[in-house]
Amino acid sequence: IDKALSWSKLHYGDNNTKTVSCYTCLGEIHHNTGYLQEALDYYTKAYDMIKDLKVEKEAGVELVHLLRCMAGIFTETDRFDEAFEYYTKASDISESIYGSEVNPESAECYLKMGKMFLWVGKTDEALDSFNKYIEIMKQFCEPDHPNYGIYHEEVGHVYSALGDYVAALDNYSKAFKIFKNNYGLDHLFTAGVIHAIGVLYIHLDDIVEALN
Repeated sequence: IDKALSWSKLHYGDNNTKTVSCYTCLGEIHHNTGYLQEALDYYTKAYDMIKDLKVEKEAGVELVHLLRCMAGIFTETDRFDEAFEYYTKASDISESIYGSEVNPESAECYLKMGKMFLWVGKTDEALDSFNKYIEIMKQFCEPDHPNYGIYHEEVGHVYSALGDYVAALDNYSKAFKIFKNNYGLDHLFTAGVIHAIGVLYIHLDDIVEALN
């Protein structure tokens, strides 16, 4: 990435989407390895470059992705007002690019906002965001698509937080079936929902099922 960044700056300068993308990628590498401040520094460099560019589709999509990345950092560092602001900006720009809120980029923003709301215990807002996510995704994928699995798993988390374990188990079971059919049993997504079901059975005092 460093070599790509040097080449991009040499040939295109700072104010272009290719250089911005390099800084975003460096931010994501640091983000994924737990270096949150370093990640935010790279994201901020990218944002300072791209925010003044004319928001055509290429620059706009890159900006939406960058804003979601920055919002993720803000969520993980308990800066929830800033996270909500940046997710909202990302969604608004997505709508302006595609001419409608019915687009995958906006859907991803709602998914991320739902996770943020769940993180802070705002279950009603979380459920509303997840429902907006799937309402958009219905336009782009079939009911057996992994995106539906993601939706059911997140809704299962909401109901688990509310203590409605029957509804939670129903959603986790739907997510498990979708992930199993698409990825098999030895996949991270499938394993994650199996773990959630196990934890749920502990809440239900069914230790045998939890161990299974």
